[in-house]
Amino acid sequence: MTPWLILAPMTALYAGGAYFLKLYAMSASPLWLAPSFALYLTGNLLYALILRETDLGVAAMASSLAGVVLAALIGRVFLGETLSLVQLIGMAFGLVAMALVLAPVAR
Repeated sequence: MTPWLILAPMTALYAGGAYFLKLYAMSASPLWLAPSFALYLTGNLLYALILRETDLGVAAMASSLAGVVLAALIGRVFLGETLSLVQLIGMAFGLVAMALVLAPVAR
């Protein structure tokens, strides 16, 4: 299986874990920790599968940036959080960087 097919569900799991961790931070109820940890653990298992197929640097870049973008989207949609124009531009630069890192290269 191509590692990039695993990236989408892994990113969704990480972002879901971040969402529940944010709910914990807002409420201090330990009930939010269990789903957060479960999602992070499952996401890390998928990350291990990605690492079997690709370089660490490429995998780390792709998973980190995809997670940042999805977490920001979840923050906006479900928590009403906003990003400044400068932060949005920074995320756009990150996506360009990710595209360059993932671009096929001749070896």
